[in-house]
Amino acid sequence: FRYHQYSFPGLGRDETLKFDISYTRSDPDPSLGSAGTGAKGGASSFPVAAVAIGLGVAAAIGIVWAVRARPRSRKVTRREERAARKAGVSKGQPRFCPNCGARLEGPGRFCPHCGARQ
Repeated sequence: FRYHQYSFPGLGRDETLKFDISYTRSDPDPSLGSAGTGAKGGASSFPVAAVAIGLGVAAAIGIVWAVRARPRSRKVTRREERAARKAGVSKGQPRFCPNCGARLEGPGRFCPHCGARQ
């Protein structure tokens, strides 16, 4: 961009100064391409947009897959819940045999190690 600076020392306060300014472009190619093309015949913006959309779709599919693939906790049936309550098992509390001290699994009435009644 060129600019010029002029001074008019003999110009009076009430005198009018008029300028005619014009712009001439030497390059016949448009600086802004038509829709879908870059400047000066460069690469099109379509592939960039397509890649961005493709990555967004791939990320969304990955998120959906990850949410569906995560392990789900198994719901305890009413029968299992009643049996545990009847055996005196509270959630998260392990049971032990009062006779031999072995850890008891499930709502059984007898110790699988020593056979003592619970």
